[in-house]
Amino acid sequence: KYISPEKRQMKKTISASGEVKSIREADLAFNATGRLRMLSVSKGDVVTNGQFLAQLDSYSVSQTAQAYKDTRDIAMRNRDLFVEQYKDDKDAAGGEEEYNIQIRTHRENISKAEANYQANVANVGNAAIYAPFGGTVIDAEGETGEVIAIGTMVVKLADTDNLMFEVVLDQEDYGFVKQGQGVNIELDAYEREIFSGVVSKLPLYANGGSSP
Repeated sequence: KYISPEKRQMKKTISASGEVKSIREADLAFNATGRLRMLSVSKGDVVTNGQFLAQLDSYSVSQTAQAYKDTRDIAMRNRDLFVEQYKDDKDAAGGEEEYNIQIRTHRENISKAEANYQANVANVGNAAIYAPFGGTVIDAEGETGEVIAIGTMVVKLADTDNLMFEVVLDQEDYGFVKQGQGVNIELDAYEREIFSGVVSKLPLYANGGSSP
């Protein structure tokens, strides 16, 4: 029996475990420590780029900055008083060398106080969080009045319109995929639904067991 050969496209199915991630996601936190004054979003909210999300009690932060400013001003006045007192009689200050040492000490104190003041002025601006891009709030944590430490995640934001499937690929399947290749993805959590995508990144080689 003669069978005519036909040109067909071969399809390869690969099963792999992994997770769904957003191409853009961020854990947003304050760059200062303070009491949470307002959290204007909750889990599931859709936000736009630049939208206000949360704010600390800026009064306490401003008071701290004012205290450092006062310390700087006092250091400057002490220097000026020292210069005024001994400018015509440096011997009374212990001599020329001792006078210059004291001047350097005053300048160092002013410089340190100025640095602390400027750092806390920046903290006043760090008392608010704005969305760095448009997306969906994956998580929002914090109660009004709660003390939030610097660096503590308050809002987790992700761009859910641009997703990435990161999988652990078996070594034996590594040769069947290449960067830029189109793929259809089926997930156990979404029966009868097919997601189309492109292989965006592969490791340089597969290791002895499996490779992500």
